[in-house]
Amino acid sequence: MAVFGLLHGAFEGAWCWDLLIPELNKLGHWAIAVDLPIDDVTASWDDHVDSALGTFGDPGTVVVAHSRSGRMVPRLLERGGYRNLILLAAAIPGGLLPPPYVSTPRPRSGGPTAGGPPADELGRSVLTRAGAEQVFAGCSPEIVDRAVGLLRPQHELPSPSDTIWPPVNVSYVFGEDDAVVDPAWMRAAAAERLGVTAIELPGGHSLFLSHQRELAQCFDAIVATIPEETA
Repeated sequence: MAVFGLLHGAFEGAWCWDLLIPELNKLGHWAIAVDLPIDDVTASWDDHVDSALGTFGDPGTVVVAHSRSGRMVPRLLERGGYRNLILLAAAIPGGLLPPPYVSTPRPRSGGPTAGGPPADELGRSVLTRAGAEQVFAGCSPEIVDRAVGLLRPQHELPSPSDTIWPPVNVSYVFGEDDAVVDPAWMRAAAAERLGVTAIELPGGHSLFLSHQRELAQCFDAIVATIPEETA
């Protein structure tokens, strides 16, 4: 059995894993999701890491970082000592291979916030309905409606600089029809920064809501390959 620590992406919360967790449970695994302080205008990346460590501090946890939460990974690895990591359509600042890199630390593909998203009275980014339909492409209309009602405004933070990570077993997974992060970027960056071949699944950016069974099976296959000494 593996324990997965689930880190959500931009504008979301722990709720976005609600359909994936039962599928992981069926396969004999446990999962813990955390609400990151994305809407707190005073929160730094270290505050995001604090939230993760306070929820699943065990270094044996398999960390799953979706999308924006990939930016907190270098600091999370440094402070938490995690040994196993799954990046899900995630940003990759730094990596296991040394810089400089050709790819940028933050994926750019003309996604839902391209050109500058609208902001609220505190200056936080707000995801529009049109943007949400990109993020949740491939999900049922009912799931999209629920997600839109749960989205949070987001305080934007600069992407961390490119540095070499502490040693970690890492896999990169994404949906081949992702409309938010460029699939060509993910394939190239996974190889260039991490030295791994990305795993491609059917679906878009939010596989945990559109292809949760296939994603759980993918995670199950990944943890089956983890060396015993790092499990």
